[in-house]
Amino acid sequence: MNFVVDPDKILKYLLNLQHRTGASKAKFFLARGFSTDRPDEMIAALTRHPLEAVLKGTNPDPEGRKLVYECFIRFPDRSTTCIRTVWMEAADTSYTRLISAYPF
Repeated sequence: MNFVVDPDKILKYLLNLQHRTGASKAKFFLARGFSTDRPDEMIAALTRHPLEAVLKGTNPDPEGRKLVYECFIRFPDRSTTCIRTVWMEAADTSYTRLISAYPF
């Protein structure tokens, strides 16, 4: 499977302290060393997550199928924490795109 993370998902959502629903996620990820100055670092970590984590569930969706992965990710501050990533495997594309990531 080809996992893809849009840089806008990082900069405008997951690391955006001003985003209505992303601000709490941004606080979490920024506190562990991710930075808007180095979005590629977070993209790489999140792209690795489904390859190293456990697939916890799949859900049909009008766009295709949602995949939920859970557990550890290594942060720039060298800590490891369990997170959940949610991906969309669209029927009409050759890749699976990140929808969200958050601690749980």
